[in-house]
Amino acid sequence: MAIQPARVPGLPENIVVKRSTRRRKSVSASVENGVTVVVIPQRMTNAQARDYALELHERIAKRQARRSKKTDADLEARALQLRTRYLPTNPLPTSVMWSARQQQRWGSCTPADGTIRLSDRLKTMPDYVLDYVLIHELVHLVVNDHGAEFEKLVSMFPEYEKARAYLSGFEAGQAQQHRPE
Repeated sequence: MAIQPARVPGLPENIVVKRSTRRRKSVSASVENGVTVVVIPQRMTNAQARDYALELHERIAKRQARRSKKTDADLEARALQLRTRYLPTNPLPTSVMWSARQQQRWGSCTPADGTIRLSDRLKTMPDYVLDYVLIHELVHLVVNDHGAEFEKLVSMFPEYEKARAYLSGFEAGQAQQHRPE
């Protein structure tokens, strides 16, 4: 058979690698039922396959994010809905918008002027993760640190632990991806 599934350690469940006996140099990727399928040459090492698979998966995710309909207006509307539901006594943010410049943080809040900015990397993540980061930043409008009062307010969002776990796992995967072999 020309194309067969390959076991490549260090990849998340939503990335599948297949080896092709016909390919010599080229690597391709596509999305099938929400899973990134990467086809590589048979002779490629697992380390090379993992690196290509992660890179192509990230490219596809970025392309999908650009196509996404999640605009600044959508983000601000979602923030206002979450504030009304979970933090009705908190002040309203003056603006909520996406930021392409935030590559180290998921979000930021400037309480002095009421602005909230979220990394556009969140566009491809599940809605509950986006909601958690919005809640997190909305709480910063009234609580500057991450102490007990902050935790009490953030924990009003029912999926906060699940969202934190998702982000921790994502960050661990990114760290492993960039670790030298």
